[in-house]
Formats: sequence, structure tokens, C-alpha cells
Amino acid sequence: MNKKLFLISKNKLILFNKNIRKKILMIILFRVFSLIVLTATISVCSVHKSSLEGHWSGVAILNNEETSIKLDLVTENDSLFGNWSLPDLGMLKIPFQNFKFDADSGTILGDWNFINGTLEGNTISGDLNWHDSRAKFRIEKSQPEPLPYSQKEIEFHNGAVTLAGTLVIPEDQTPRTAVVFLHGSGQATRWQNLFFADRLARLGIASLIYDKRGSGKSTGNWTRSSLQDLAKDAISAIDFLKSQAEIQEVSLWGHSQGCWVASVASSQTDDISFMIMVSGGGATPYEEEMYSYQIALNHAGASEVDKTEANDLLGKYFNYLRIGQKRNELLQAIEIARRKEWYKFVAIDKILPSEKNRHNWSWVATYNPVPDIEKM
Repeated sequence: MNKKLFLISKNKLILFNKNIRKKILMIILFRVFSLIVLTATISVCSVHKSSLEGHWSGVAILNNEETSIKLDLVTENDSLFGNWSLPDLGMLKIPFQNFKFDADSGTILGDWNFINGTLEGNTISGDLNWHDSRAKFRIEKSQPEPLPYSQKEIEFHNGAVTLAGTLVIPEDQTPRTAVVFLHGSGQATRWQNLFFADRLARLGIASLIYDKRGSGKSTGNWTRSSLQDLAKDAISAIDFLKSQAEIQEVSLWGHSQGCWVASVASSQTDDISFMIMVSGGGATPYEEEMYSYQIALNHAGASEVDKTEANDLLGKYFNYLRIGQKRNELLQAIEIARRKEWYKFVAIDKILPSEKNRHNWSWVATYNPVPDIEKM
């Protein structure tokens, strides 16, 4: 197989094949995907939903720097829906969650909210909460930028699981490369990858972004799925793209856990032209997990005794994942450790799978990506 691979860590880029398209490199950004929950309101009086419908764009002054803000609101069945974008921070058209509109007070409640915002004509201005910072913002109703690509809602299947996604195709319909985006751990929807799909489309590269199983519109349950299950989802995405006339070759872009999903998938199909791995994939999950725990303990100023106790507990946890024995001993150790100050930095009770579901998570302690990578 003549596959090509990028490994991207937080500190360096390792290029395994220098013939890979240089334009891919132009849009690789180092950022951490996170779930962002913001709480605040737009305070306006007696505003009808239609007054807020449309495209809004402007800037916020965050940490003494301007950052672009965009809002898209639509009315459907007398309800207000929409999405938000912070393009400079790598977030594009993230749908609102828990979105409510009070017509009497003109208040919008949701995961994107403005504090003390006021609507005057076609302008909304006020204060915006962003993590631990507050920023002044001003947005105006405007015409959205025409997109140089189309977005097609699609579905594909892996056995009984239906994966829902969006196919992003540049305007030029000539046969082209397509990138399948693979998520990190946890619940994740397609929209977390739209920013990169947008950048690739502007470079003439198609993308398939999809909701991880058990997320968004996809069926299934990622918490009860193995690494092999997720890899088969990726292969199903590849098979779907192979059926599209405008797609000439297929590649994978994995982030964090998605890097290991990509390496497993690539070892089971010859239909991958190249791979990009961002923030993971070059080491075992066990090595990365242990490194993360050590960083957390060191940052917290844990003593050597604390670190020894924490590592002993972690050893029991990973050993249980690996072979499925001594669960009761592990549970007893967790109960004792809860009283320790260091425990909040490992908190393995929050991620410990059930006894019936352990086999789906054993890969965290056992998977080694090197043999799969060597097959490329």
C-alpha cells in the first residue's frame, strides 16, 4: 500500500511522505476542541422573532484583540433556531443548544448568549462571556458571504447503525480528493469539524463530516462501542464516498481518539490515499493517558507520595481494563482514594466502564497503533 501519513503532536509535525499535498498543511491548525457553554442574554423589549431572523456579523474585543463573531437565526414553525461562529477561534456554524426565545422580554437563552445586549435597529451590542473573560461585542445584520461549495445532507450505515452527516463539495465538480473527519473521544457532532471542511473546500478538497454514533442525528451508542466499531464506521464512510462519482480518492483526518480509529481503519482497507493525525496517534492510548495524568498531578503540585499512590491506583485501573479481573479490589481502592486530595485529578470512577461494557474499552490499555501504522 502506498499510503501517506502525517502525525501532528502538540509540539511538532512529523511528515512521513513529502509528496503529500502542500495545501493540506496550510489549514492544519493546532486547537483543542471543547464543549463551550456560555450563559447570558440579549435584553430587548417586545421583540418579535422575525426581528432577529437573519445573518449577523461583527467583532468582539477579547483580551484586547478583535475576534470575528457571526450569528445566523431562522424562524421555523414559530420557533427560533440558529448557529454561532467564532471563525478566528476555529468554530463555524455551531448549532444552538437549549435555545429559547421570550417574545415578551426579547430574551434569548442558550449556549451562546450575550450579557446586557441591546437591539437597536439592525445592531446588537453589549457584553459577551467567554470562558473566564468578558468581552465587548457589536454585531450588525448583514448579507452572508456566498459559499464556494455545496453542503449535502447524507446518511450511511454500519450494520444497524445509521450515521448522519454532511458532504461538503467545492463548486467545481471535477473528480477530487475527499477527507473523512474522525472525532476524538466523547460525544461529538459533525459541526465540530465544519471549520476545517470549509477551509479544505476553499482549496478544492471535499469533506465528509458526520455525527459520531450516538451523537446528533446518528444512531448507536459510542459509550458501548469498541475501537473496532468506530473504525468500521470510518470504513463505511469511505465506502459511501467511493460510490460518489465526483470523488476520486479518499483520505482520513483523525483528531485525538480519531487518530487511533484512523490507524485501525487504514489497516483494514486499501482505499485510503493518505492520513492526517492531529493531537495523537503516534503513541499508545495507555502512554498518552498516563502522560496526561502525570501532567495534571505535577501541575497541581502533588507530592512524590501522592504521585506514587495515584500511579498505584491507575495501575489497578488499567490492569482491570486490560484483563477484566479484580474489579472489587479496584472499587475498594477507589473508595479509599476518594479521601485523598490528589484523587480529583484522576477521578477514574467517572470513566470506569461497567463490567459488561469493559471489553469495549479494553483498547485504552491494550491497543498499539505502531503495527497498523507500519502497514501503510
